[in-house]
Amino acid sequence: MNCIYFLLSLAGLSLEGTYRRAEEHDIPALLALIKEQAIHDSDKIVILPEPFREKSLRDAIKKRRLFVAEFNNTLVGYKKLFLIEDEQEKDDILRNELRCLDAQPDLAGHLSGKQFTPQAITHIKDLYDVCIYNGADFTAPSHRKQKINTRLTTVALALIKNDIKRSMQEKKAHRITMVYGLTHQNAGNEPCQYPDRTIGISRRFRKFIDSLGVVANKPFLHMRYPAFMPTFDPTATELKPRPDSESVAGFGCVLSYNLSTQA
Repeated sequence: MNCIYFLLSLAGLSLEGTYRRAEEHDIPALLALIKEQAIHDSDKIVILPEPFREKSLRDAIKKRRLFVAEFNNTLVGYKKLFLIEDEQEKDDILRNELRCLDAQPDLAGHLSGKQFTPQAITHIKDLYDVCIYNGADFTAPSHRKQKINTRLTTVALALIKNDIKRSMQEKKAHRITMVYGLTHQNAGNEPCQYPDRTIGISRRFRKFIDSLGVVANKPFLHMRYPAFMPTFDPTATELKPRPDSESVAGFGCVLSYNLSTQA
């Protein structure tokens, strides 16, 4: 049993399909998946203009940030997940994409299981020192409701685990944080209520924190900031998102776990 299947088995997930880092030879299949299927979900996921897709995929693969699900030698899903280490890139993602820097959250509080407790949150030191970006999810309609994204997330986190442990040690981290964007359609009006995807995301993140040797028995700090999913004209010749008034409303989301032994 290879390491990917072993990790999924430990997580109690089916062993169907192959879940791995994307490679350069996957680019044609990924481009076809985006053009033929993912583009129909452009109200939920970011779809770049066609002239820019190949370069974006190539860059993500080179940086080892893209993961794919494969069934019967056919790619049926992908996701991007990585540890944000470059400080300039981190600032750009947090400030301009997720809009969670120098801003007031739409909500803030503590998330435990399926319960959210609102609470005013002030500035927290080291909140983004060890910061994981989770996003760009797509699964082909023919393979949905089979936990494919759950498996991709499990494998992706396992494959960057050593980088995360190294970063935690170097920074003597007090917190580990995951950031991600949700459209309003995937977040809903209230946290922990359908269709809020944060519940599933938090379960997978908690299991990963357990795998680091941390007993993840404390609530997450959860914050949600008003944001807009970058939206593009699919035929544009310039990589410039549409203004907020023509984009999909949503939230920049933050899940952070306190690694210290104190509550």
